[in-house]
Amino acid sequence: ALNANHISYDVWRVPTWWSTTDPAAPSLERLRWYPETVWFTSYDWYQTLTDANEQMLAQYLSEGGRLLLSSQGYLDEHGLTDFGRQVLGILDFTDTFSTSLAVGPYGSLFDGLNFGSLNFSYPNFTVAIAPQPDAPVALIGSYGWPIALTHRSGLGKSVYMAFGFEDLPSSL
Repeated sequence: ALNANHISYDVWRVPTWWSTTDPAAPSLERLRWYPETVWFTSYDWYQTLTDANEQMLAQYLSEGGRLLLSSQGYLDEHGLTDFGRQVLGILDFTDTFSTSLAVGPYGSLFDGLNFGSLNFSYPNFTVAIAPQPDAPVALIGSYGWPIALTHRSGLGKSVYMAFGFEDLPSSL
């Protein structure tokens, strides 16, 4: 999508192996170079975000950064932390309702968009999320449960998708 719209970007690939307690993620100083950050974990279910990652992203957002976090495994793997509650706007979640579609509800960031079926190239372990009162729902999934939220944190804004961004149909 970025290429198709002639938007320049940098990619930071976090290695799948490392010898320290945390993988080599970009530093807060590096993130400050960018007004927007897209952070996705794809199919990864192990250390989707570490505690250090959460602290860094919370600081980045409090200073005015913009974050799109896309991860189907984040809540199952990491649990609902203060970062999830206060920064991403998540009140609760359940792994009993996975989704196979994404629709933008009226008045949302994706108002009127019907992404239709999600294209999983890996097992579908998505979750349904309940928003904090100040976190607007961005996308609704199967069973009518939210699967993406928007939220303000400090000067920044975030979008959290409880599924892999790469699962959206490529025709969009």
